[in-house]
Amino acid sequence: MIEEFMGYQRPNGEVGIRNKIAIISSVVCVNHVVQQIANKVKNTVPITHPLGCGQFGPDYSNTLNTLIGLGKNPNVFGAVVVGLGCENISSRLIAKNIKKSKKPVEFFDLQEVKGGSPAAIEKGTILGNRISEEARELKREPFDFSHIVLGLECGGSDSISGISANPALGIISDRIVKFGG
Repeated sequence: MIEEFMGYQRPNGEVGIRNKIAIISSVVCVNHVVQQIANKVKNTVPITHPLGCGQFGPDYSNTLNTLIGLGKNPNVFGAVVVGLGCENISSRLIAKNIKKSKKPVEFFDLQEVKGGSPAAIEKGTILGNRISEEARELKREPFDFSHIVLGLECGGSDSISGISANPALGIISDRIVKFGG
């Protein structure tokens, strides 16, 4: 039985199985721009959401921390954060916090780009391609299972998941623990 997996070492010591570039929307208003950038840059995952404007208190904190956490995920090599420029949850703040994980991060606001959405898509594509080129240079290495972080959530069991998905997740979890994870 194989007791290691192939992964990507991150500068902060974490290990990812994937090596994606996150294109992150700080606010709903730029979701289309983020999606278009992700369509043009290889190996990306668009992270869009219906929030970011007029949030405060726990609502603000939860959205901000979720976006930062997604950018810091070990399966993410680097990120491009796109904002509109007037939202509470700024692209700058998200990028600043993702950078704490020592990943390459770029950010900009659509309102600061001359030429509107088409120019913003072009700018984001250039930034995304730059990070994607860096990501291609990183090679997979073998790691033991102690580096695996497995997140599980039961979104509500039904008759099928109760006899299929739940037992499968249990088996995988047991094996990871058996190998030191």
